[in-house]
Amino acid sequence: MLLQAVRDIITDFSSNDTLQFSASVFGGDLVPTDGLSGADYRLGSNPRPRDSGSTFLFNTNSRTLSFDVDGKGSAAAVDIATFEGSYVPKANQIDIV
Repeated sequence: MLLQAVRDIITDFSSNDTLQFSASVFGGDLVPTDGLSGADYRLGSNPRPRDSGSTFLFNTNSRTLSFDVDGKGSAAAVDIATFEGSYVPKANQIDIV
């Protein structure tokens, strides 16, 4: 996996926006898709990855989007971005290219 621990700050994300992540950069079992499934995107005050496989996590307390390449495997989740404002990104707003 080529992903480095660099976190962006997103100041104005809304229902009209989309996030795009590269499957070849993020690795794991990501494949190109328009919008994630619910199994690939978890949100809550302490979101947990699925048992195995790549999972995006959104912590509603810290407003941080993270990526866990191997679910509950040995690799830790990596923070990707912190969101300002009250809008919470939806799974269908995260595309894999």
